[in-house]
Amino acid sequence: MRPVGPEFVPDPLLDPPHQRGMRRVVSVLLLACAVGVCAALVALTLSFQSGPDVKPGMRVRVEVPSGASAATVAALLAEQGVVSNKTTFLARLRVNGDGTNFRAGTYTFLTGSSYNTVVRRLADGPPPPATFKMTFPEGERVVDYARRIDDERASSQSDGLAPLPAYTGEQYTQAVKSYRVPIKYRPPAGTTSMEGFLFPATYDLRKTSQPADLITRQMDAFAQNFDGIDLSFARSRNLTPYEVVIIASMIEREARLDSERPLIAAVIYNRLRKRMTLGIDATIQYAVSGPSGWKTSLTQSDLAIDSPYNSRTKMGLPPTPIANPGLASLKAAAQPANKDYLYYVANPDSSKGNHFFTNSFDAFTNHPYQRG
Repeated sequence: MRPVGPEFVPDPLLDPPHQRGMRRVVSVLLLACAVGVCAALVALTLSFQSGPDVKPGMRVRVEVPSGASAATVAALLAEQGVVSNKTTFLARLRVNGDGTNFRAGTYTFLTGSSYNTVVRRLADGPPPPATFKMTFPEGERVVDYARRIDDERASSQSDGLAPLPAYTGEQYTQAVKSYRVPIKYRPPAGTTSMEGFLFPATYDLRKTSQPADLITRQMDAFAQNFDGIDLSFARSRNLTPYEVVIIASMIEREARLDSERPLIAAVIYNRLRKRMTLGIDATIQYAVSGPSGWKTSLTQSDLAIDSPYNSRTKMGLPPTPIANPGLASLKAAAQPANKDYLYYVANPDSSKGNHFFTNSFDAFTNHPYQRG
């Protein structure tokens, strides 16, 4: 209530207007400072990621499952010590609008990592798995593949690291036995051999891969290559896809030059048509060779072995492929050269790699290569 009497006039010395304004400014400034200090303290608390009981800088593995929520990720990180507190980490995610694009996978973090590092890594996704290369050449058997696996393991241990692959050749061989040739290739009933259908190539394999991973890759590679081959000529000769692979495996073991693969195929087709034995020693080598490698020098007893793979004494094709052929041999087996050749003999100079082809038995037996 205003004083009664003469008009009230405030004493400028007691309450000057400019002092009242100054007090208001100071109050606002103090409030702003208090808010700023509180915000800085909160930000500092939220960004501090290493708890007092966690030694920073330790490597830990974090598995982020598919479809995990931001809260789940925060809990996983806190459990491993990557962040100090799941609640504060989750709060900062929500304040910054982060956490909606985290990707599932396996991560390696350091305990006590910064907020920005963690969020960026989770948004970028896990690094690609470490891989190594394995090469399987054309014309080798399953046992040869197994030997290569063991050789690779032995050489990889020389630097003191864990051997790669993580499985042995024997484990690979046993795993192969659990697979069967797909029915679309029309294998004979009861066929258990996977020979011929494990495509030779160089594969990038994960360091954690198991035999099944490699076998699946080899079978997929075979399908991708074989399914693009024109089999019309082979079908006209009443050959199944499985029999084409058998022929291709023999070509792979016999040929050294790509240009001669269709010629060797022609010899095989012509001898089958004339109901002649194939006389291809590579089939006998398959029968008598062991896991240490192919037996290249055959004895007379080898040539007389009683085996379905003895193409000198048994009519028709061997019961299974004798090796894993590459694409060039598969194509030649499906589309042989239009030649009447019935015989061929290898050049004794192995550096040349060529053969002499003929349809004359006399020319075959009397050719200089026979005396090489």
